[in-house]
Amino acid sequence: MITELEAKRIEKEFDAVDMDANCNSRESGRRFSAAWNHLWSVMEREKNLSE
Repeated sequence: MITELEAKRIEKEFDAVDMDANCNSRESGRRFSAAWNHLWSVMEREKNLSE
């Protein structure tokens, strides 16, 4: 199960993405990619634990 701390960390990662720039800058793209990958890995882990 995802912990509250991990959920807050992922939320902070997404908050750090400059959405005003529509992810057009490389840095915004990297931040979004890192946040998405973190979220995806947590979802995969949860899926594997439930099987």
